[in-house]
Amino acid sequence: IDPDNAMPETPMENNMATSDVPLDVRQYNEGEPSDSPDEPESSALNLGFVAIMVAAIIFVVLIVVAVLVMRET
Repeated sequence: IDPDNAMPETPMENNMATSDVPLDVRQYNEGEPSDSPDEPESSALNLGFVAIMVAAIIFVVLIVVAVLVMRET
């Protein structure tokens, strides 16, 4: 067994990946509002993304229902 590949012993070593993240990324990940100039653009993008996902889910449900109806006949 290679001792260099051993698991980190302390929780601080496990937390190294998130300790150096910039503050604005942490705020974005925690859902805190930020005063960014592209706020309306990002919210419109989020609404469009939600609309596309809802349409895709409805499309998949329609396909599943169609397959079930075709199997019964």
